[in-house]
Amino acid sequence: AIGRINRQRALSSKRIKMIEDVIIKDILVEDRGVNKCVAGVIGFHVKTGKVVEIKAKAVIVATGGFQPYSFKCTSSDSTGDGIAMALRAGAKVADMEFQLFLPAVMVSPIHHRGSIFPFLWYIGGFARPEVINERGDSITEQYDPYLLDLSFKSKWFKLIHAYYWAKSSTKVYFNFSKTGWLQYRFSLIRENVLLKMLYGNRWRYQGEDFRDLHEMVKVGKPWEVGLSSEYSMGGILVDEDMKSSVDGLYACGEAASGFFGAFRAENALTEVLVEGEIAGKKASQYAKGSSATSIDKGELVASINRMYGFNRGKASNVDYFEAERELEKLGKKGE
Repeated sequence: AIGRINRQRALSSKRIKMIEDVIIKDILVEDRGVNKCVAGVIGFHVKTGKVVEIKAKAVIVATGGFQPYSFKCTSSDSTGDGIAMALRAGAKVADMEFQLFLPAVMVSPIHHRGSIFPFLWYIGGFARPEVINERGDSITEQYDPYLLDLSFKSKWFKLIHAYYWAKSSTKVYFNFSKTGWLQYRFSLIRENVLLKMLYGNRWRYQGEDFRDLHEMVKVGKPWEVGLSSEYSMGGILVDEDMKSSVDGLYACGEAASGFFGAFRAENALTEVLVEGEIAGKKASQYAKGSSATSIDKGELVASINRMYGFNRGKASNVDYFEAERELEKLGKKGE
């Protein structure tokens, strides 16, 4: 909802120029000896393949983080490219090893894979199912009672449940067979009232119709859920002005190394809204007060070769999707 509003405001503003169908691949910098400063960006037009060069005194990286795992509950294009561009430009990064995992994310049916709907159901005070493994054993019985209670009374829910689910190292299911039918029906009514209020439509969360999940409950079939990669704590190292170690280069949101440390206990919208506004204001002030920069031709050529080199020579037979899957396997080994 927030993203939609921002897009609408940007499109309606006469002061903002929107550039469609362009993928940025590198941040260009000018080396002034003592320090580096932003000179612009380079990328290509998706439909034509033509090089697109944009001169700029300031650049804000707001491309999100990265999820190097196959099971994600976030955008599938959270590949960390914005962070990588900043790193190549000379910016410092931090906390890249810290990933946040979210329990109770839908594994199957496949058309719901990656949805956080079960997680919201579980923590939302609805008819809470029994959490079991593939043998039918209760996973929650393995919890320390104090930690289980703490998980529902604090922001530690994700960390505590992720720890015990990871220890289980088997398939996890939400079993509603022991849930009272009247209690479950009342939860359905509450759920639909909330969905109607928030999204204007019953039975749908983020555009997906979840009536089939409730049909599964009716016939005693559990929901298969699991641990999913949700958020990256690491990113471009910034100060309180969202400025990186490169002059004119700013970052915000998940692309920046945030103030949460190794575990995000609060909502990420805090970063998106507050850091985004700060980055915009500070980048504008910097651009107004800085002198013009020039793009080094050698750096420009090197960036173009890097951008198109993957499609040349021996690399021409690489399957992009297969390469992504292999990288995700490496991420899984690093768990």
